[in-house]
Amino acid sequence: MAFVDGGCTGSDAAREGCRLRGLGCAFVYLDVGSNQGDSIEAFMASSAEMDPFLDELLSRLQERRPSTACVQGFEPNPHWTVKLNALETLVNADGRLRSLRIHTMVALTADRPARNLWLNVGSDNNAVGASVSSGRVGGVEVQVAYIRVDNWVYI
Repeated sequence: MAFVDGGCTGSDAAREGCRLRGLGCAFVYLDVGSNQGDSIEAFMASSAEMDPFLDELLSRLQERRPSTACVQGFEPNPHWTVKLNALETLVNADGRLRSLRIHTMVALTADRPARNLWLNVGSDNNAVGASVSSGRVGGVEVQVAYIRVDNWVYI
């Protein structure tokens, strides 16, 4: 990543990393596979309302107040795009988090993005589940963007 006159150049992931540093995040909560945003909502909830596993994990952080956190979500399944965009708009307007950015139609991958996203179509023709695989038969194939997780975390 290169810094030019206080800004960043390079990939979208590199620019997003620069943006996060500029916001003064105490920490970044990375939600891989955001689905409908329920884990992000649980993160913002009080400890009493939070999922016990997430509460235990976050209790290890020195500073866990959601208002100091920058949350980055990734969800490739287009079924959730409208709901996640609405959640992002609402949360960024009300200030519960320092920042919320949900990358929709984007998947994190550990290797080359040479795979496809397949939606598992439910009996009511409502696509909910999704999986990444190659050479799959059945389901609905969807084109999404992929970001290598090691490139994104490097920021």
